[in-house]
Amino acid sequence: MPRTALITGADAGYASLLSGWLESIKMIELDSEVDLGYLNLGCDQTQIENVKALGGICVEPDWDIDFPERERMPSHFKAMVSRPFLRKYFPGYDYYMWIDADAWVQDPAVIGIYLQAAATGKIAIASQIDRSYKSVYKRQKLFGWTHNHKHYRLGWGWRVADKFGRLPILNSGVFALAGNSPHWELWGEALTAGLQRTRHRLVEQTALNLAIYRDHLPATYLPAYCNWLCDAALPKVDQERGLLVEPNAPHQPLGIVHLAGEFTRSAKVDLETVAGEKISSMLTYEQWQETRKNLTNRVPVE
Repeated sequence: MPRTALITGADAGYASLLSGWLESIKMIELDSEVDLGYLNLGCDQTQIENVKALGGICVEPDWDIDFPERERMPSHFKAMVSRPFLRKYFPGYDYYMWIDADAWVQDPAVIGIYLQAAATGKIAIASQIDRSYKSVYKRQKLFGWTHNHKHYRLGWGWRVADKFGRLPILNSGVFALAGNSPHWELWGEALTAGLQRTRHRLVEQTALNLAIYRDHLPATYLPAYCNWLCDAALPKVDQERGLLVEPNAPHQPLGIVHLAGEFTRSAKVDLETVAGEKISSMLTYEQWQETRKNLTNRVPVE
């Protein structure tokens, strides 16, 4: 049977989110050949023990790339630098799946979707495009100089930015990839080059995008519900099923709920139900579970 590593990483600031990550994983009946991996970026001993209690393998990553001002970077930046080198920290697996610690799994079937795509030799990754995402409806930037264009420009120069900066962003917060894929080396090479010029917080994601597009690496672009970015569009609530769903019909249940954006991690948000009513809830795993229990007795938002 193929062996799979399901991996995340967090520092002390993400400790509560890591708890939700772990709780959501606990609800999944994982195959015996699936191991949990954890990059410890500065969590306390309690969180480490919680990971180990689920059979998780805890590893403290090194700085895998030499780059200017490395000594000034916070420890959590190692999660970015180390991601192309997951095979170094968790060797011997046939497949690797990464899920950011600020994301949690609502529908276990999505894990299979990612791994089935990875089994074909492609990287399984969701693009930041959806009919509900607010970015789709924004006025286009002059000359196409979007934030994505800027990220390419900072790391690899104008020529690269002009060629790839307008292409869809592939979100590296959730992906699956076979251990023997060429993607790892080419991603590492792109990231090494980019880090010599910038330490932008999205340099790792942009490097992966560059490697996929420039080197024509095989990829399966999964729909947004497989990695739903809550800062791009708040989900709706299917009250009858107690699920977070896509905002637009047919309201597909979200597979992975990704709390990208500070406000989605730290505050209550006003959510609309499929029936058009309003409820207020945080979107963290634990708080959403409480909201689910109280849906029938909820207090509408005025």
